[in-house]
Amino acid sequence: MTRVWHHTRRALVVIVLLLTVWLGLKEGSDAFRGAETSFQRLASLVQLEYGVAAVAALVAFHRRSRWLLLLLLWWGLGLVATATLAPVAWGGAPWISGLGSGIATALAVAGVIWAALSTTTNDR
Repeated sequence: MTRVWHHTRRALVVIVLLLTVWLGLKEGSDAFRGAETSFQRLASLVQLEYGVAAVAALVAFHRRSRWLLLLLLWWGLGLVATATLAPVAWGGAPWISGLGSGIATALAVAGVIWAALSTTTNDR
């Protein structure tokens, strides 16, 4: 059962990172082209950043690089920043809504980082 859980965590990490590559790069570039305000452009650029960071983190995860934690933190910071900025920049939501979204995303990011590090530590 432990082996199954190990492979499940690895698969979840890869799936989440692949999804954020797509959301970051494709959706971020589309959003940037459609941005009407500087705040929307900033949110789009941060989204593009987490897409690039997700690619780097995927490579580091696959290679079990010693840079994995740093790259996951870079990815997570961009993802949390986007989750915080996007509702305000694009939806006109109040900052408290953006803050709630950012906190929820930070918890999910922490789970992905834990899963990634726990599987690479066990592989060594």
